[in-house]
Amino acid sequence: MFEEYSDQDAAAYQAAAEAEADDPLPTTAQEDNYMKFRRNRLADKLWDQFKAYKAQQRTTN
Repeated sequence: MFEEYSDQDAAAYQAAAEAEADDPLPTTAQEDNYMKFRRNRLADKLWDQFKAYKAQQRTTN
């Protein structure tokens, strides 16, 4: 696989490939937990914007 590279390049690419193989991918549960966190954070931001909008509407009317 690394025959077309110099020895130094081949060693660097091989080390990078091995490091990537050792890095575990997040589990589905971890991904779900993160997406739940992002969804809740977005919902909180939108709720705060809505409350600010309603407060502004009350003061202008």
